[in-house]
Amino acid sequence: MELTFYAQAAYRIVGDDGVRIVIDPYDVSERLRYDPTFDEADIVVVTHEHGDHNNVAAVPGNPEVVRGAGRHVAAGITFEGIGCYHDRQQGAQRGPNAIITFTLDGLRVAHFGDLGHELDDEHYRQLGALDVVIVPVGGGPTLEPELVWAMVERIEPKVVIPCHFKTPDIDLSLAPVETFLDGKDRVRRVGGSTVTLTAETLPNTTEIVVLEGSR
Repeated sequence: MELTFYAQAAYRIVGDDGVRIVIDPYDVSERLRYDPTFDEADIVVVTHEHGDHNNVAAVPGNPEVVRGAGRHVAAGITFEGIGCYHDRQQGAQRGPNAIITFTLDGLRVAHFGDLGHELDDEHYRQLGALDVVIVPVGGGPTLEPELVWAMVERIEPKVVIPCHFKTPDIDLSLAPVETFLDGKDRVRRVGGSTVTLTAETLPNTTEIVVLEGSR
C-alpha cells in the first residue's frame, strides 16, 4: 500500500488494486491553515465529527463514507470502528471517537482519530494484532504523548505513524512531533509525505515512520 500524509490527521491510502481511501479530511479555518484540497477517493473514513476530521465534502470522486463506531463495508473492505472517546469524561467534553481498523494488502491498519483516554482491556482485545497504527501524538485535546507510547508498546505494531501534532499552520494547543520522538531509538524520517508499506518489508520490531505533511 501507498500511504500519504496530507496534514493534521488526514491520510490517503492506496491499495495494490487501486482502491483509494482518505481518512479524516479536515476543513480549514483561522486556526487551521493547511491546503484544503484532497485527491479523489473511493472511500472516505471519519473517526469523529469534528471539523478538522470530517470534511467529507472536500474529497472528490463520489466516495462511499465510513463513519464512527460499528462494522462498515465499503468497496469490499470491512472497517471496524471501535468506540471510544475524545476525552476522559466519556465524551462529555469533546464527544465520541472511533478507532478505525481495516485490512488492506495483507496489512492490518488502525487510525486512532482523536483518542483522548487510555484504553481498557476490552479495547485491546478488539484491536487485536496490528501492523500499522496512525496515532495522535500532540497531546492537548488528545492522549498525552507518553501515554500514547505506552499504548504502542502494548500493541506492538510494526509501524507507528504520528499525526495530530503542532506545526506553524495550526493554532491548536498541541506539542510538536519531536516531543513524541524524544528518546526513541527506531525512528525513520522519510523526508517526504509518502511511504510504501508491504507485508514482506515490514520491520521486525516497532519502527516510528515520520512523514512530512503534503499540505
